[in-house]
Amino acid sequence: WSFFLYPVPDGEAVTARGTHIALGAPSRAAVSATHEAAIAAAAKDIFTPRTRPDISETYFGAMFHDLDGHHWELIWMDPAHVQ
Repeated sequence: WSFFLYPVPDGEAVTARGTHIALGAPSRAAVSATHEAAIAAAAKDIFTPRTRPDISETYFGAMFHDLDGHHWELIWMDPAHVQ
C-alpha cells in the first residue's frame, strides 16, 4: 500500500467533488493504456502518464475525472526501488 500527501499552496482547497480511487498498475504501459482508454471514453484528463518526483522517485502515474466526477489515479511504482 502507498499513501501520499501532496503539497498544496496556501489558500488552495484540498477537497474536491467525488471520490478519489487509486489503483496500482502492473506496468507503465498499463498506466498509459488505461489512461488513454479513459480519455477516449470521454473522461477528463487531470494529468497525463508521467513520473512525479514531487510525489516519489519511484512513482509513474496518471489521473482523470470520470463522467460522474470521481478522480481515478493509476499508479505504477518500480518494485526494485520500493521499500
